[in-house]
Amino acid sequence: MILPPRKASVETNEEGQKRERKRKQLLGFNEILQRLEKFKAADKIRLHHLFDDEEIHQMCETLNIEFRDRVFTPAIALGLFVSQVLSRSDACITVMAKFNRERKNRGLSPVSKDASAYTKARVRLPVGLINHLSTQVRMMADNMMSDEWKWNGLNVYLVDGFVLRAPDTLANQKKYPQPSRLKEGLGFPQVRVVTTTSLASGCVVHHNTAPVEGKKTGEVSLFREKHKDFEKCDIIVADSNLESFHDAALLLRRGVHMVCAINGSRNSPFEGSCETIDDQIVEVQKPKFNPTRFTRKEWNALPKRVLYRMIRYRVAGRETPLTVVTTLTDRQRFTAEDIAELYGWSLLSLGALALAGLLALLLALARVPGAEMIFPWTGQAFFQKLLVVHVSF
Repeated sequence: MILPPRKASVETNEEGQKRERKRKQLLGFNEILQRLEKFKAADKIRLHHLFDDEEIHQMCETLNIEFRDRVFTPAIALGLFVSQVLSRSDACITVMAKFNRERKNRGLSPVSKDASAYTKARVRLPVGLINHLSTQVRMMADNMMSDEWKWNGLNVYLVDGFVLRAPDTLANQKKYPQPSRLKEGLGFPQVRVVTTTSLASGCVVHHNTAPVEGKKTGEVSLFREKHKDFEKCDIIVADSNLESFHDAALLLRRGVHMVCAINGSRNSPFEGSCETIDDQIVEVQKPKFNPTRFTRKEWNALPKRVLYRMIRYRVAGRETPLTVVTTLTDRQRFTAEDIAELYGWSLLSLGALALAGLLALLLALARVPGAEMIFPWTGQAFFQKLLVVHVSF
């Protein structure tokens, strides 16, 4: 059997299919852009009704962030900055024109058309405030999230890694050096990022950063540092790079399961052509001790074996079968078709995060200090809040 393309649902229930079509429509790229255009046309792009200035300034007080009572307070500067990022093409002078129009509507006198004060205010934006706002966004999304958006009643998180360039400053070069293969002064600082995203809400729940070179700076090491943030019965979906006996065993100890594409170094139990969905449970043995991968204490703590469920299936539009491995061994509760669709849905969702990456890149190019540390949050947090509050589930 060949699974339908990812734009179709494996589910045959008519109501379920209708819900899936509605969800995909609401999360479509064009739908998101249309919503942004509506907010821009209504002069609501700053989202006052979501995070008003007083609320943000109260957060500053809670976080012991001091600021002067001037025109471009942290709340106003951040609001204008986010609106500029979401507008994509607005220059600073355009932002000032819109800001003066807003002030006029509120009966306030206009400020100078010169954008220099605004750009300096952006530089002063406290990273702590932005991180705090991102947490508020995630909590709001969790509170509003319907159980129907969960997979089999469980929380699913997508883990993925990537590399971005940071502004070429001395501080960034010290913390995130340019690649050693490049001569000094000929490259930008590079930051490796691993993010964890909720499949149900679309919010990034946590992230980790490191240089691109050096010990324990790879995606696997950064992911392993975040194991403690997952709770019992959570499900992690990731690509083959994060599929390993070590991580599967550590997460199972916490009651957390993984669904990953099979690692290229792992032998597949399947032979011959794939005509149906092949589903096998195999016993994966503990790897031999390797001092470059474990300490002796870590290796001794690993179990002798882990049960892996391997699922091979064909996807329309793909020439070769896809093999997924998981620690979800309960075939009655989790069918092979369900797991296959979960992995496919997750790939689509990770692709959609490219938009958030572009927004964050604009912030980095704007040379905001610490922008590389707030990559998953600034812009994306407000962008996600725009979706969470205004999309009817």
